[in-house]
Amino acid sequence: MQKKGFTLVELLVVLALIAILAAVLIVVIRPAEIFRRGRDTQRQGDLRNLAAAVDAYLTEVAINPSLAWPARGSCSNIFFSVTTTANPTGWPTMPSGYTATGTTSNSSAGTGWVPLNFNQVSVINLPQLPLDPRNGQTGTVNGTNVTFAYAFSCSPDFNYEFAAKLEGPTSTMAADGGNRNCTTSGADCLYEVGPGKGNLY
Repeated sequence: MQKKGFTLVELLVVLALIAILAAVLIVVIRPAEIFRRGRDTQRQGDLRNLAAAVDAYLTEVAINPSLAWPARGSCSNIFFSVTTTANPTGWPTMPSGYTATGTTSNSSAGTGWVPLNFNQVSVINLPQLPLDPRNGQTGTVNGTNVTFAYAFSCSPDFNYEFAAKLEGPTSTMAADGGNRNCTTSGADCLYEVGPGKGNLY
């Protein structure tokens, strides 16, 4: 009795079909797009969490006015999560009278890129500041070269704003209620969070 099995040609045909199905699946799933969306979701969550921490900080300032606002520099600075003394590539022009300052430090003790000492407020559990998932890297967003980073700006009357560049469609940045709503160019787009998002950076 003869043994039955697969011929080499049959095995090659099956492997070719598996390869074609895998290629189609990769095209349909678009893993790069999934990673971009994941990074944008992280950015939005990071900025919302930071805004909640600043709100708790401001509640403590109302009780303890000796807490600094901000802990270093002044509200005429825009603080970036990248080392810079100028506007990062692809970001909107800063308002008149503002200067850029930046550090990649994620310390939550007032020396990080957000100049507030969150460690002085017992209700805030923020061991370190979040950084953009691609912090300091450059990339293309809607045809504009950008440096990925987070930004913080404030005003003396305790308004503040956090901002970030998203990699996905500009519609999310345009619909956030801020003043950087993609009306003039890709560089004008920012995702903004905080009560000052229509008035500060």
